[in-house]
Amino acid sequence: MSLSYYVPDPTSPATFRADAPLGAGRMNFLASNISLLQQRNARRVVASHVGIQNWSAQPLTAVVPGTGYRQEYVNWNLGRKSGGCHLCLGSIIVPGPYPGSTAMPGLIVKCRARVHTLGDTANLVLVVTAGHGVALDANVVGTGGTSVTSVIMAATSFGVGVSGTALMDPPAPRTFTPSATDRGTAYLLTLWFGGYMTSVPGDQADVTGITVYLCPPSESP
Repeated sequence: MSLSYYVPDPTSPATFRADAPLGAGRMNFLASNISLLQQRNARRVVASHVGIQNWSAQPLTAVVPGTGYRQEYVNWNLGRKSGGCHLCLGSIIVPGPYPGSTAMPGLIVKCRARVHTLGDTANLVLVVTAGHGVALDANVVGTGGTSVTSVIMAATSFGVGVSGTALMDPPAPRTFTPSATDRGTAYLLTLWFGGYMTSVPGDQADVTGITVYLCPPSESP
């Protein structure tokens, strides 16, 4: 059973006394509450940033048409004063697959963006790494992006599917090496946001109001 709202359960210490199992009705309500909290947790906002203005970074490597928005196209070597566009949005913990699914929750990126010159193209990318890896590591488990050609600041969004996971070990100190089962279902992911221009070198773009939130797997690529 799963209800679409949370059912308060005012319990007392006597409810959990020894040799007094909970009734089936209360267990159903508790299970429903847990399912609802899992669904809410898998739709929460996980990162936000004010954004970067007047950036002009060209691709780090030559863009190959038809290969999507890849992490190696973002020039992670450029700082903001040099026209770079990249951010570490921090690490998040995802407690297992999306409720009722074997797939991990997806990610949706929303922001506002524009190019400064008509005819230019700005490309926005989100890179997801397992653990605390950097954006160009081999442990990238998801990438996605979109292109912006508007010279008027406009809302844009794109989805990122997460295909891999990084199980978290129990915190130290410990006296054993946990098995995959003993580790539970907590996954550690790090989010990297970047951008690159595929237009005249030196032309600029803006991206503001970056927000990233979890979503059901069916809503991401």
